[in-house]
Amino acid sequence: MHLGGIQQILVFNKIDSIENQELIDLKYQVRREEHQAAVFVSAHREDSLKILKTAMRSQLQESFRHLSLQLRASDGERLAMLYESGEILNQEYEGQYTLLEVRIPQKLAGRLLKLEDIVLIKEHGLG
Repeated sequence: MHLGGIQQILVFNKIDSIENQELIDLKYQVRREEHQAAVFVSAHREDSLKILKTAMRSQLQESFRHLSLQLRASDGERLAMLYESGEILNQEYEGQYTLLEVRIPQKLAGRLLKLEDIVLIKEHGLG
């Protein structure tokens, strides 16, 4: 299933109600035919919620970039866009510039980094 670029996780519930070989076959088929994350869970397995949370956290981390940026302190429009669309982790002023550490969606990061008046200082790792 394709939802226009929206990241998805296929969640197969009640895996305890099928035989082990059926589960193996299902996992094989899903991984062969689908090009997205899939998790197999059961309310009767204690680790199912942890598995699902880990998959969701991983998807979210992949859809955001953690960056340090420099922009003009007078650029209130872009600063407001960053506050609205992402998470400002740190903000400092240095003369006529604003230094920001942000976590923002991939698409927004791509657009902003193409602009001449926004400088990428550092791309932080995941986490």
